[in-house]
Amino acid sequence: ADPAAGPALRAEALLLAARAQERLLDHAKALALADSVLAFAEDPLHRAAAMARRAAALFHLGKSEESVATAMQGVPLASGDTPGDLRVRANLYEVASRTLMRLGRSAEAREAIGHALEAARRCGRPRSYAETLGYSAWIELETGAWDAALSAYGLSLDIRRRVGDRAGIGAACQGMAAVLYRRGDYEEALRRYEEARLIYAEIGDRGGVANVRSNAAAILFQRGDYAAALESYEESIRIRRETGEVSQLSMAICNKAGVLGSRGEFGAAKSAFDEALALARQGGDRWTTALVLLNLSILQHLTGENAASLRSAREAQSIRRESGDRPGEADCLATASKALIALGDLAGAEAAASEALEIRKEVRDRLGLGESYGSLAMLHFLAGDIAKSRKAYEESVSIFRSLGQRRMLAQTLHHLSTALLADGATAEAVTTAAEGLALRRDLQNPAGLLEGLAGLGNALALEGRESEGRARLEEALAGAREHGAPQVEASAQFALGEIESRAGRPAEALRALDACISIAERRDFSTTLAEALAARATLLAADHPAAARADLARARALPPASFPRIAAALAAAEAMLAAQ
Repeated sequence: ADPAAGPALRAEALLLAARAQERLLDHAKALALADSVLAFAEDPLHRAAAMARRAAALFHLGKSEESVATAMQGVPLASGDTPGDLRVRANLYEVASRTLMRLGRSAEAREAIGHALEAARRCGRPRSYAETLGYSAWIELETGAWDAALSAYGLSLDIRRRVGDRAGIGAACQGMAAVLYRRGDYEEALRRYEEARLIYAEIGDRGGVANVRSNAAAILFQRGDYAAALESYEESIRIRRETGEVSQLSMAICNKAGVLGSRGEFGAAKSAFDEALALARQGGDRWTTALVLLNLSILQHLTGENAASLRSAREAQSIRRESGDRPGEADCLATASKALIALGDLAGAEAAASEALEIRKEVRDRLGLGESYGSLAMLHFLAGDIAKSRKAYEESVSIFRSLGQRRMLAQTLHHLSTALLADGATAEAVTTAAEGLALRRDLQNPAGLLEGLAGLGNALALEGRESEGRARLEEALAGAREHGAPQVEASAQFALGEIESRAGRPAEALRALDACISIAERRDFSTTLAEALAARATLLAADHPAAARADLARARALPPASFPRIAAALAAAEAMLAAQ
């Protein structure tokens, strides 16, 4: 802006430039432009508009508290009834409401968006009102008020159609699709996304097409249609590469990596995550950096790199805590908890899982609650409180059923089956494991399918159906070797060792346990290693007491040795050794 221009013209030019930088995702530059307006502008409305731009930039830069404070400071400067005052006031309240949601202050966010809607309605600009309705619908969606969210998006869609706002129609269709997806109405959600895609293609909005393709891919992934999900992500990635949208490209590659991981293509998934993380860091996008780190942490846990998994989860948590993203912080805590369990830190894992549960209750994240109850169930299981574990898993199963989350339901049924076996309910465990396995077959999830096969095989063997159980376990073992799923391979070998031991075939049992121990040592599966060493010591106690003592000493040195369930297995092995 030319310093020789009048202050009003100069302020308006700088505010337009700040808006342009927002669209380019350069929020630091947008912040600098807003601050430059505040340095000289005296007109209250220009100052209020600059505060709106400043608050928006602070939101994207992760400075949530400062963003809310800035937005609310601007409101009194736009308190008049002119269209300009009403428009700026609506914008200030919109920014405040979005940031308050990030901070987990949903009641205040609802109040703020209510003020924004009133100002936008009175402004006399239908497009602005429709846009504010979209913000309102998003808040309703995030707080679980799905009918209210659909109603707000529907009203926004009607207004946009009436004024011929094609881009706005696409945005409203996307919003409705997001609500339908959360409700589990996948087909209708995909129909709405396709409606939006056609509109964006018609008006030449390639970014809009890419966004729709990524969102549709997420539904296809949840539905278990991995090939279609990858195809959709690939189109989004191609468009983002051509348009140079680094943050959006990073997210699309991250999502693709998640699908690859679920298909058991761990090497390809790791490479994709590495590229996504490099792009996010390169663009200075901390939110996307945290998202990629979180998903990378999950993959690292699945492949046994638990120390790396914990580092990734903690870095992601730090970013989200600084930005005030409470639901995001809960996701990081839950992931860290799983890595801590694998590393043998039961107290640390329980603290992380409990904190995640409380945050999810606070923000009413039902999907997250299902995950948190599952994490706590695992901790109760390791602590030897099988009744509590079973109850928490059943709570988790109930939530995932009600949400139609078949992928998470299948995984939790697998874990519930393990708890049922420990509780002596073998018939129920077989039924539960079989249901989980059937879901995983429907979802075409190779990695999950292998875990489910191993779980059902173990349950069948413990029910006395040894040949059926062995067949499932050997199928899981072969698949785990083919797809590189070491945790499943170790679990299957352990279960086969138990079968051979119960059948009175110690040599075969030792071979299976040796294989399990080798994998667990190599991959740092400390809990599995401690259990397998205890089982091998029991087998060696009679004829090779020195070797048995060595195994017990190694197991005692592992962090999971303090877990009550592991401690009981070690005590039983020591008792057998002492009796020789």
